Amino acid sequence: MAENNFRTDKLEQAIHSYGLEFDENVKWDIEKMIKYLGDYFISLEPQKYSWGAKYVQSLGTPMLCKHMKDEIEKFEVSPIESSDYIAETKMNGMRILLYYSPETGFEFFTRRESSGNYLNGNITNKFLFIEKGLITEPKDYINKFNYRFVIDGELLIEGIENEIQTTQVSIEDYIQSVFSSNVERAREFQKDGHRLKMVVFDVLYFEKSPSIPPTFEPKYDYGEREINPDLVSWVEQHYSKYLQSAGFAGVGRAKKLYQYLYSLKNTDKNDVRKYPFVKRRELRKLIVNLLSKNNLPFSEVESEDENKIEFTENILGSGGEGSILKNKWAPYISGLRSTRGHRAAMKVKQSISTMLSSDCNLMEDFDVFITGANAPKSDRIKDMIGSLSCSIYIKKKDGTVVEHEIANITGISHEWKKKLAKVDPETGKITLNPEYEGKVIAVDGLALTATKLKFQHATLKNNGKLEFKAKNPSECVWDEDTLKEMTLTRGK
Repeated sequence: MAENNFRTDKLEQAIHSYGLEFDENVKWDIEKMIKYLGDYFISLEPQKYSWGAKYVQSLGTPMLCKHMKDEIEKFEVSPIESSDYIAETKMNGMRILLYYSPETGFEFFTRRESSGNYLNGNITNKFLFIEKGLITEPKDYINKFNYRFVIDGELLIEGIENEIQTTQVSIEDYIQSVFSSNVERAREFQKDGHRLKMVVFDVLYFEKSPSIPPTFEPKYDYGEREINPDLVSWVEQHYSKYLQSAGFAGVGRAKKLYQYLYSLKNTDKNDVRKYPFVKRRELRKLIVNLLSKNNLPFSEVESEDENKIEFTENILGSGGEGSILKNKWAPYISGLRSTRGHRAAMKVKQSISTMLSSDCNLMEDFDVFITGANAPKSDRIKDMIGSLSCSIYIKKKDGTVVEHEIANITGISHEWKKKLAKVDPETGKITLNPEYEGKVIAVDGLALTATKLKFQHATLKNNGKLEFKAKNPSECVWDEDTLKEMTLTRGK
């Protein structure tokens, strides 16, 4: 039985309330229990659910990944420097699985399951395609294309930057709130100038000239395959390039990964999860070109095969979250959340505090001292700063110590932004209140860029609270070599 905690207790109660019993041959966990309930609801009214809904249900979850810093020790060459990996822009929106078939048109599914039927949320009826004043719905594309496909991507919405800053919630939570509302509100939101866009990451299924109805029925797989020599031999024969380039020296602790890879052996011929990413990327381009040529708001995620460090640094420098490193030879790893350690995809989005806590030789906080203030971006704000400029001292190899601006701090409360501001009564120009110059604070942020040793998206360490330390700026000294250990190149 699954591990006993509040969530599993509730799921067990739900299962028993529907008169269902557990198969004692299955090693149950939370994910399998949710899928069990989802399968039950499909079995009650199978005609109510499309093939796409069943396929998404059968996946378990879309491909999830760990941070590169959590896996870096498994590699002789950092993945961000390896030719076996490519970098793609990490998007900040809402994860979506999209299904298209001539008999249904488009269907959109969320990563999270509905609390009503334990199936991936179907939000298709809340979508509008808005292009050059023309408004169409997903069902308008029935019989438009002679393909059946499932793609993985990120939903973005135009024109929400100001709303995000005002409400101080994440973009993902903001989009979730829109699509958790009723159909009318979601549609009016889009008509009010918030056009939907979808950035495509990957392709899971692709069938040209599809049969209607589909020739096979997708089902979630509950089985635990025995790790025997035949399984290991088949997996290592068919996925040797991926396993070797991802640093897997054998089955070891990768039993669930091997079991998943073996499960791809008998998948449908059009289920392209089994193919290496370089092949799926070709299909991705084909599908995106097809959709964009028909004035649909789909685009392919930006990627870079060679200059991955520079690519990632540019993303961070322009206000992005970071990048996703993808192994060129890896299949699409769907399934349980516990399969994150597949190294087929890894995030490069490291925080300074995580790096410090993982190395006992480094101090607990990253302390900096305030050196200046930047004016707010909006001309409407007259009496507060936009961000704080902060510096440290760098001790170089020759023993010299130089002052170095390392970050601009954002995410400060309006109350403190007013206190930190000095406003020239004649010109209205905003500078730092001299009272706070040289004050020491603890900050956090993404990994340092290798070129400038500066991190972007720096924030206050203590949940946005501005707390001054009883330290002098002269105590904020870092060795140059130590800082270089915190760059994206090393990833740790």
